[in-house]
Amino acid sequence: PSLHFTITVPSSDFGFGVLMAYQLQSMLTSTNLTAASDKFCRTACTRKAFEGDTSKLQEELQAATAELAKGVSLKSIQANFEGRMARQNESRHKEVEFLMEKDLPPFPRELSKVRLVPGVTIRSVQGVNVIFARDDQTLDTHVAPTATDLVGQLSAIPK
Repeated sequence: PSLHFTITVPSSDFGFGVLMAYQLQSMLTSTNLTAASDKFCRTACTRKAFEGDTSKLQEELQAATAELAKGVSLKSIQANFEGRMARQNESRHKEVEFLMEKDLPPFPRELSKVRLVPGVTIRSVQGVNVIFARDDQTLDTHVAPTATDLVGQLSAIPK
């Protein structure tokens, strides 16, 4: 088992521009738009649409934009944000419940005996750099400074 914390720090992901985009996305995928605005927003944007007289297209754009603008307010942005956070939190709670029900394999503890796989040796431990070896192959890796003593004591015989 492991424990994870999510710390939310205000960032550009939570800027008003991004939150407005989420609100607009929510509105565009809902069934609350008028038929005319919904049709305009779902119409494919092609090169042909911009050729010739575009006055009707401009009117449809202005009508859809005005309707969308009416649906964006501080309260709607806040409600959309809180809804998204609630769904994300619910998803995390379900993940935790699912993982807590799993029968996990044993994992090392303070009194566990650990060893290297037979044939693998430690060629060198210098600071956080460790070189493992097997036959003519080596693996040069880093370990946490707090783990260097433990790693340096590993051998093929459980201790």
